[in-house]
Amino acid sequence: MNMRFYQIKQIAKRTLSGHFGLALLVTIIPPLVYGFLGTISGAIFSILSTDLANIIDTAITGYGTFISIALIIRVFQGETNFQLEDFFFFDERVVQYFLLSVILFFLGFTVFIPFYNQIANIADLPMSALTDGVVLEDFIESITPLQAIGSLIAGLISIYLGTRLIFAPYIIIDQRLKVLEAIKKSWTYTRGKFWYVFFFPLSFILWVFLIIPTLFLILLYLIPYVAFSIAALYFAFKEANGDGGYEQKEVVEEVVEVDILDDDLYR
Repeated sequence: MNMRFYQIKQIAKRTLSGHFGLALLVTIIPPLVYGFLGTISGAIFSILSTDLANIIDTAITGYGTFISIALIIRVFQGETNFQLEDFFFFDERVVQYFLLSVILFFLGFTVFIPFYNQIANIADLPMSALTDGVVLEDFIESITPLQAIGSLIAGLISIYLGTRLIFAPYIIIDQRLKVLEAIKKSWTYTRGKFWYVFFFPLSFILWVFLIIPTLFLILLYLIPYVAFSIAALYFAFKEANGDGGYEQKEVVEEVVEVDILDDDLYR
């Protein structure tokens, strides 16, 4: 896969062109709506159990992300007329997506394993005590050098594995593979391309400086743009690995569009 970052972004821009309202709808509305429903459901079930409430909240919120990715993929494949039922459906892909989410959660949780004893002690404290700065200071002071090194190593491993598995959700939804097959395929896609995939999100870094000056309004453009760019990256890797592209594939133009906010430091 030899496409440069700006070429991937051009694919995303062409997909967004003429369909930005739809892109805004599929990238922002599902996470917001299901995030709100998750919060409400979590508050209701917290009466029974805090742990149960957190699980339900996370599951419903995660489902919103699943729907958003599924709709983005369909937009890339040329679909633009969505019905209400397209924003709520359940099939085998949902199950596989949540299995992957559980795997990725535990992968990220390994960072905190070295601090298990300290975290267990904090968990026994009332919520009011957790806002006390003394508790945080005591927690930091209790961390040993060996624990810090262990957590750092676990963090680096998590970043590496997370980057190699970045396409697994898209593979599950687009190619309808089971979670282990999707993990293997994402691993194959990113073989030898770790740094390429790792640095891709950083090519949007200059946009961050516009968030506060625009009172966060720039996020209405940036969120769909980044989401569709990552989807374009997935389809580029998919095609490069012989699994086909997407129906609306277009030849990348040679003329480079100048955009100081999309400065490609690695092209």
